[in-house]
Amino acid sequence: MGIAAVDSLFQPSLQCVERQRKLRLALSRPKKALNPMLQMVSFKQINDILELTDRLGLSREWVEIPLSPASPGAVRKLSNGKIEIVVDADVPFDQWLTSLEMQIHAVTQIKN
Repeated sequence: MGIAAVDSLFQPSLQCVERQRKLRLALSRPKKALNPMLQMVSFKQINDILELTDRLGLSREWVEIPLSPASPGAVRKLSNGKIEIVVDADVPFDQWLTSLEMQIHAVTQIKN
């Protein structure tokens, strides 16, 4: 076996080089968000929102929570007097929930 033959044994195959290139490329890409965009408001999330509105003394009959989140979310008073609470699709739910009380106060003029 000549030196060229031995060298060829130690050179990475084209497939191996291509695999390494793909791996380097994948590792260099930005990571996906840990909290992908929310697609639908869950029953538990609705309960969490209603627990907060109950604490504030708002009747559940006067609160509307769409099942589809939006970007950005919103809290607004509807023309019929009800409060519409739209969950923010881009912000992690627990983080968004911590700001909800302040948003409700701003819309309803309820004091703490």
